[in-house]
Amino acid sequence: RRHQQQQQQQQQRRPVHQQQRDALTDDAPPAFGTDAAAGAAATHASPYAQPPPSPAAAAATSPAGARGVGGGGAGGGGFVANPKPVRLGADEQVPLFTLGAVSAVPTLTRPHYYTEPSLSELAQMSAEQLSRVVDLRVGHDRYGWVQWHGATDVRHIDLDDIIEFNAHEVVVYDDDQPKPPVGTGLNKQALVCLYHCWPLERATGEPLRDAASAAKYEKRLRKTCDKSDARFISYNPRTGEWLFEVDHWSRYGLAGDSDSDDDDADAGGGDGDSNGDGTRR
Repeated sequence: RRHQQQQQQQQQRRPVHQQQRDALTDDAPPAFGTDAAAGAAATHASPYAQPPPSPAAAAATSPAGARGVGGGGAGGGGFVANPKPVRLGADEQVPLFTLGAVSAVPTLTRPHYYTEPSLSELAQMSAEQLSRVVDLRVGHDRYGWVQWHGATDVRHIDLDDIIEFNAHEVVVYDDDQPKPPVGTGLNKQALVCLYHCWPLERATGEPLRDAASAAKYEKRLRKTCDKSDARFISYNPRTGEWLFEVDHWSRYGLAGDSDSDDDDADAGGGDGDSNGDGTRR
């Protein structure tokens, strides 16, 4: 009888969560014995759960030291919760506190500008993935876009400061800015598309869409590419899209450019939509 009373007293002194766990199993372990209790915990524990570590382990792993979650303190048995995972792909998860990529996401806040992949997609990438974004594109809804070939390291890049679109012009690394060596950062080969490039009728400021005017205007675009060491790709007179390729970056486009051969193009427009160079915004 004395032995049975001792067993009952030991059972009552066991932690509540161990008593509940024993109640859920058909073959509950004895009320004493560390190995048996651990086996029961392993039987019923969730595959995603971790048993509470010792206070010493909590002090070593918790960012708050020995306090643990819930302020258990070094002597209170506090534990460290599992970090919330951020889903990056179908089979890839990285804990939030080890991701370390939030501050590495490029900055782009100006209206009408966008990136592909989108900023929200870039924010889900790890720092390693941000170091090799394939075929990055930065664009403006009205003026055009730039697409960099191959893998580009976009970590910590301030796109607001680096890239500027205007009518018929794009600037990457202005002349007043420090520029990385050719082939690094964004100072490398890219495809450029500028929108709404048409010759204007001198009297009305309206786009000239006849074949002769389009052919003359395309000749001007080709000459502009030659003068700026860019490679002319195509010109669509119907949409006004001008496509060309560059090997490094500065200022490209028609802003400030003049061509005496373009006699049919108005120099000023007059309706507020002209760019002052014979092209239409």
